[in-house]
Amino acid sequence: SAWLWRARRAAMLGWAWRRRRPILWAATAGACGYVGYYLWQRQREIRFIYREVTRALEAAKPPNRLRVHFAQTQRNADVVALEKLAAVRDRLRALHDSEPIRKELRSCASGGRKVALWNDLTVVAVARAAAAVYALVIVVLLTRVTMNLVARHLLLDQCPADDAHAGDAPGTRGSEGEGCARPPTVPQDLQRRVLSITDHFTKGPALVLLAEAVYAEACDSARTLPLDASWTARALCAGPLARVREGLEAPGGKLAAVCASLVPGASDLAAPVPPSPAPPPGAHPPLPSKAELLDEELGAIFRSAPFAVVFRQALDGAFEELERHLASRAGGGG
Repeated sequence: SAWLWRARRAAMLGWAWRRRRPILWAATAGACGYVGYYLWQRQREIRFIYREVTRALEAAKPPNRLRVHFAQTQRNADVVALEKLAAVRDRLRALHDSEPIRKELRSCASGGRKVALWNDLTVVAVARAAAAVYALVIVVLLTRVTMNLVARHLLLDQCPADDAHAGDAPGTRGSEGEGCARPPTVPQDLQRRVLSITDHFTKGPALVLLAEAVYAEACDSARTLPLDASWTARALCAGPLARVREGLEAPGGKLAAVCASLVPGASDLAAPVPPSPAPPPGAHPPLPSKAELLDEELGAIFRSAPFAVVFRQALDGAFEELERHLASRAGGGG
């Protein structure tokens, strides 16, 4: 039996020696596969730990003060804009009153007078719709710009200097000290003055100027609308409303005069800026007051190219929404 065992061992060793290269390659491949699998498992565990640690750090991190403050200001601006739009709707309804035309149209017999009354009703309807869209965009933009400007200064007043200026550009901190509250940057009377810009438009002559300008353009455009099957939402938006926009938004048009009245330096606000006293001879000119700086900042915003782009985009979106609303009210016609 010992001889037989030695013979079998010698045969196995001979077989392994003759196939030593395939066996070596198979062992190497197996070892590499095991090492790769082990490293892949370690990588999955490391990624899982990294995700969990990142989530824990994000959960423990305090919310971004500036982002939260901006979101709250936007919500407040939307609420204020909705309140002011109710007053704008009532004023536009009084300025573009169609009830007398409706009464006369109901009592008028068929003929040329009824066609003329129908054309007058079309003018009033087009003028009211276009004026409502322009007033909506102007009120929303004015409310958001003024409330965000005041809210920014309120954030600087209420927060510590190092926290309030954490997101400001370099070189604009100017803190009074570590952890000390800043002195009031904008007094309450100036805050009310800035916020009264929207009221100046909604309650002042600027809205009347806008309504008159829109009505004048509607008189030239809506009277030519045919009184047949082409009376659809698409025909209305592509015809009279489009021509009203072209006339108002042309360079040097009446909309430019309305927008110019929104700039604080060109309007009568609740608290006008008192003129700065003249410096004595030989003295340095005085620094501008906070009211003058705010007027200059607001004027720069209203005259800036980004504001013009946002204004145009908002108008395009509002008129597109008006067209969809008219199409849905007309049963999808057009």
